[in-house]
Amino acid sequence: MSDINAPLSAAELHALFDILTHYETYSEFVDLRYPDTAANVGYPFAKTAKDGSRVHVTKPAAPILHQLLSTFVTEMFALRSLPNTFWSVQVQGIFENLAEANLSESYDKGALGTRKTLCTVFSSILELVARGQLGGVQRQIENTRSLKSNVYDLNRAESLIKAWDDVVQELVYGNLIDELFDHAANVSGNLEEHSPAAEAAVHYIVLHLATILHQVFVVSSEGPYILKLLDNMYKMLPWVMIKQTLRIGNAATMLNGLVKLLLSKLSIGSVSNWIGVTTDADDGMNLMQRIISMTLSWDCSEFKKTADHVKKMKSGPTKEQLAAIDEHIKLSRDEQDRVRGTSISEGKSIVMAILKSQHQSCSISDSEHSALLDYYSARLSIRDREEISRVMCRSKPDLMTQLLRDVMSAYEPMIREVHTKIPLHETMGDVEAFLGEMIETAKGTKSQVATITDFVDLLMRNRSRLYKWMHLIDKECPGPREEFRTWAHNSIREFRRKSASPRPSPAKGYTYGDANGGRGHESYCSGAAGDMSATLSAMFAALPRETRADVRHQIDAHATYLEIINGRSVVHMQNILDCLSARRSSSSLGALDVTSKLRSKISSKASSGAASPAPVRLGSPENGAVSWEASGPGVFLIRWNDLLDETLVTPATQFGPPRVGKDVKQKTSMGKAGTGAKAKEKKLPKGFVEEFEGLKVDGGAVSDIEAPEVGAVLTAMGKEFWQLLASRKNDAQSKVTPVTNFI
Repeated sequence: MSDINAPLSAAELHALFDILTHYETYSEFVDLRYPDTAANVGYPFAKTAKDGSRVHVTKPAAPILHQLLSTFVTEMFALRSLPNTFWSVQVQGIFENLAEANLSESYDKGALGTRKTLCTVFSSILELVARGQLGGVQRQIENTRSLKSNVYDLNRAESLIKAWDDVVQELVYGNLIDELFDHAANVSGNLEEHSPAAEAAVHYIVLHLATILHQVFVVSSEGPYILKLLDNMYKMLPWVMIKQTLRIGNAATMLNGLVKLLLSKLSIGSVSNWIGVTTDADDGMNLMQRIISMTLSWDCSEFKKTADHVKKMKSGPTKEQLAAIDEHIKLSRDEQDRVRGTSISEGKSIVMAILKSQHQSCSISDSEHSALLDYYSARLSIRDREEISRVMCRSKPDLMTQLLRDVMSAYEPMIREVHTKIPLHETMGDVEAFLGEMIETAKGTKSQVATITDFVDLLMRNRSRLYKWMHLIDKECPGPREEFRTWAHNSIREFRRKSASPRPSPAKGYTYGDANGGRGHESYCSGAAGDMSATLSAMFAALPRETRADVRHQIDAHATYLEIINGRSVVHMQNILDCLSARRSSSSLGALDVTSKLRSKISSKASSGAASPAPVRLGSPENGAVSWEASGPGVFLIRWNDLLDETLVTPATQFGPPRVGKDVKQKTSMGKAGTGAKAKEKKLPKGFVEEFEGLKVDGGAVSDIEAPEVGAVLTAMGKEFWQLLASRKNDAQSKVTPVTNFI
């Protein structure tokens, strides 16, 4: 164990930075459920002052979200021309209305819901951006060869990672942005033809994007449900009419037709409001709102079936108990939080806490308790969808429609220029084709769930569509091209280090070196915390000695954890590359040969002491399966699962401690359309778990390790870290004009 008085090493600073940014980013996302959070995020959102004016807070409550919004989003081409009211009225209003709707919690529903799944994945990805912006990208002095002269092996994970690091170096500290724009305009939209490094970096990006899609649509328990929602909306979009409208030669007529098609409301109320007979009649919904409303209403019908089934059970809950559940759902957020807190503190299920708070008998059987949990979950799901539909489709004023109109107005000059040079109906056809392929890929086949390699194939097949569009934009449309180039330069500049690179003590981190023993480049944590290193070191040194000992112990444990999962990420990437290689050669190899070849590769990694891979999926020879699947690459994937695993969930029994997310990862809320598809309609390969049950790597089982406890770190340094971020000067905000009084 490290001396508590010694300065933090590079690995320790890296671990401390990871802990603080990981939980700060997620807490800011979670806090958006409270109505007053959005107004206190800071620019571009605003709060109402005592004199009625709208002002930006100087100390944002969500400094990371504030920094990301003000630096990258609001400065994006076209969006920066939007009026302040777009952000502080339309966007902020939608966030506040959703927060006031008091949507349900995963704890109450007994499962990790769709919002929890999407919130955690966004948080896990954006924390990487936040760390890069706060700490900066470490500059590699020894990178002397050009990207075009380097050689990379597309079948080796270490080589792809090296290529990605080289590309990032040239993007942040070189002139690669201009080179890529010029290449797309003058040579080809195929960025892979720019250099071997660009080609390898594209493969690196594709592997990570495929992993995200696979995790959301296949691995997640909410995957079939999310896929069903996406499929329903995809089928309801009038693709043919949109493409026909985009064919219109006159840009003004085309834009007017597109706005009418997507955003016009046709109802008696809208007509009477327009002619002045009424002023506040329900003016109906536009096409986009109708699609959202119909999709959510179909969901509600499924949940109502679950609730009705519980009501009709012969030996089910009493009418009084069901009424108590219904009454609890109508309570305010504070009252519901109080009941939830009672459930956690007293070690009883949320249903038992509700019955007690409503003065109902708590003497129920286990079957009645299970039925009440299902009923409560279904009723919460119904209310959630009704509230989301109300906010998005039937709110007064209609913030969603005005938001979409403002966005289309902002992009109108760009659309006009692009429309005269590029056949937009073909671009829309490419979008339609890609979404259709993605949905079909995620569904898998009748006998097999989709694998990561299926999503890799999907992205590799369709990347030419993107390259074609990029080439046309860069070659034919100089206005949008230069706007985007400027935004790219300004954005990437945020990742440059503003201070000299620190010289910390040697880091014990996983090094992405040559697999055959060659010298690799610097370890993942050698840059410590970048520009934040000195500040974090001072914060740690200022802690009391006793506190510092506990904090350092947890930092060391987390540093070891990061070392392991970084190593795992490399192994997972290599597993996918091996699988892709095996699929390419499967035409000349039998299923048994492929399976044996890949199993022996895993065994050799185990015997050589390589970092432990996550549980793998292997098609057995008896099934004739030739595809082999491992968990995807990316530390963010493991950190995403950490957030899900830590989520509190109500006990399944009447009394007992709360469960956590890892206990209910394969459980979904009752009545969700599309759920159960993986278990009922798909077959997992035989030996999915059994073939690797006894495999040991690095002296431990293949099963996932748990993230270490970091409560002492957050208690001692979390608030001070937030204050540090909240007090940082924001250049983007300093340039903005004050918000005028529009109330």
